[in-house]
Amino acid sequence: MFEIDLSKPKQIVADVLKDHQIDSVAFVGCGASMSELYPAKYFLANNTRTLNVQLFTANEFNYDTPAWVGPNTFVVTCSLGGTTPETVKANGTAKAPRRSRDGHHAQRDLPADRGRRPRDRARLREELRRQGGEDGLCPCSRG
Repeated sequence: MFEIDLSKPKQIVADVLKDHQIDSVAFVGCGASMSELYPAKYFLANNTRTLNVQLFTANEFNYDTPAWVGPNTFVVTCSLGGTTPETVKANGTAKAPRRSRDGHHAQRDLPADRGRRPRDRARLREELRRQGGEDGLCPCSRG
């Protein structure tokens, strides 16, 4: 069997908990990078009684950030190449000050454009083009 040295992860957790009260953890990535996060999400979610633990695609996190994300949320992002635009943006989303968001605003900013008014779809597509993709998928998800 493999010997796994857990001293470094334990030190990281200890450093975070020394200065922060954590009530939720969000794992964020795209494609294969998001898949790499799943074992950690699964382990944490099944071994805690108090933490809210969730897994998100980066664009979902960027455009439909849950109301519970705030100063007590620990966000883990993963980009295997380090430059996936959606995941890079998710780092900024995680660091942004949380403001109250009404349901209408949250719904309007969803990346899925089915059923949206043409003007909203055009605005959304333009925003996605500026981020490097027309379809709302991270580059690693495109076939």
